[in-house]
Amino acid sequence: MSFETDSQLGQLEHDWMQLEDGMSLASTIFGKDAFKSRQDGKYQRSPNRAVIDIMAYYFADPAVRAAIPDDKKPAIRAAFEDLCDNNAKFLQALQTSTKTTKATSQRFHDWGDALRKVIGAVVREFPLARNP
Repeated sequence: MSFETDSQLGQLEHDWMQLEDGMSLASTIFGKDAFKSRQDGKYQRSPNRAVIDIMAYYFADPAVRAAIPDDKKPAIRAAFEDLCDNNAKFLQALQTSTKTTKATSQRFHDWGDALRKVIGAVVREFPLARNP
């Protein structure tokens, strides 16, 4: 891969750092359960690509990270657990292919809505139509 300008390389490095910071936040909030789905009230053993997708997308946003003080972290974990435990469509969207538009829309919108309830409007709306 070659970059046309130092600016492009700088943007890539910046974006990579945002992603790393977001993944670190997810690890802080969820500990050993980071990036895992949850079924029947228990976290699964292995990380889940669909969970990685939603956590990386929202937590890579510096405005989202800035809106999450330490005292909100337990509520964020609880919001994810509630979605997995009580929203069959969300759980199905985590367990099906990461490639379908419908499952992608479902999981991103549901997780964004849950985050918005905890930390407010700083959470941007996912750009894919809801339930396409």
